Amino acid sequence: MNKIELLNSVDFGESVAELEADNLCKYFLETHHWQQIRHGEVDVVYGPKGSGKSAIYSLINDHESDFFQKNIILKFAENPRGATAFSDLQTDPPASERSFIYLWKLYLLSLIGEHLESFGPQSVSGKAVVSALKCSGFILETNPLRVFLGKASNYIKKYFNPGSLEPNLSFNEATGSVTGAGIKISFSEPSSDHAATGVQSIDTLLYKANEELESSGFTLWFLLDRLDVAFVESPELEENALRALFKTYLDLAGFDRIQLRIFLRNDIWEAITREGFREATHIQKATTISWDRAGLLNLIMLRFASNEAICAAYDIDMEKIRSSQEYQESLFYQIFPEQVDTGRNPKTLDWLISRVQDSAGYSAPRDIINLVNAALRRQIHFFEVGVKSPEGTLLFTRRALKEALTEASQEKVQKYLFAEHPSLRDKLERLKGRNTPSVPI
Repeated sequence: MNKIELLNSVDFGESVAELEADNLCKYFLETHHWQQIRHGEVDVVYGPKGSGKSAIYSLINDHESDFFQKNIILKFAENPRGATAFSDLQTDPPASERSFIYLWKLYLLSLIGEHLESFGPQSVSGKAVVSALKCSGFILETNPLRVFLGKASNYIKKYFNPGSLEPNLSFNEATGSVTGAGIKISFSEPSSDHAATGVQSIDTLLYKANEELESSGFTLWFLLDRLDVAFVESPELEENALRALFKTYLDLAGFDRIQLRIFLRNDIWEAITREGFREATHIQKATTISWDRAGLLNLIMLRFASNEAICAAYDIDMEKIRSSQEYQESLFYQIFPEQVDTGRNPKTLDWLISRVQDSAGYSAPRDIINLVNAALRRQIHFFEVGVKSPEGTLLFTRRALKEALTEASQEKVQKYLFAEHPSLRDKLERLKGRNTPSVPI
């Protein structure tokens, strides 16, 4: 192969994990964070945007059969890709944080009920859970997640809005409880009279669901990712929803067979705890994804080495590329030039990492992938229009990398900064063409 054919054959992957789920296992770096999650040592994964949270989320899905062998059932409480299950809540959300906690619990209980119905409840406790859900209007069959969430949301509105009760329901003003056909799940402990009619509290039903799972030997893992997308249109809704989610997580901590796995951006966690969140000190089983120079180099070279043509052209030893940092760096400089900016400037690897750093000094894998993909496109274009080929074994010129940085930067500004912070667009536009913020923002 000549160099243009070689570059055209390279698939460096997508910067968004959802778009490369089928190929991610070829070059995913099994980090300590991944091992912690895989072995159930952490429940909450924090990380900046583009740090690899969704990659881990996708890998968990790919290992579903391995988890099943360990009697772990994976339940995705948010869609791994496509439309979010929570889209309908944008227009009609729960009225308070407390009702949001009830919504989370009822939503999770309904997904447990779906599992029990499909496998067949074995114990008295399991049958009680299924019966309570069915009597309260939950159809326990395979449905889109938004259907389960919609059912839970509508049930809570019916429970907390006595003015819209159906004719066969009644509201007790003294206790604030609703009774009658269609109400078999309450959000407080029912009186003895109500309990006699089959009404059970949500916490009691979760306890019984845990008993059923324990008797069957299974554990349910509820996985929640893409929470930055789920409530993006309303910061207030996002704060209510996520604070309620973490309070639900803590309420469920005593149930060893019902476990949440939450993937959340650092900045969102900081936003929901900015005004104080006493429960935060109790969230101990957590980890924060971080990337250093060695990890980013490993990521780059594993992605190049996943291409057969590259392996053949550079006679790559896959065992060494996974075990030797020196080998990875030597190979990197067979493909990339020694420097992008000449003189007393960093070498190319450090240039790549430094040019995608955010204000906190963090370089996200997503941004590295975007930059290398942009360099691939620019270098192929240069070959096509007859620009001089890079020397020796190199596949990239300094010019291709510089122009790639401009392209990747423009994409970051348009797709992320402007999209997530539209109110700051005018101020950000004033920085255009400047090396540093030299005007007041």
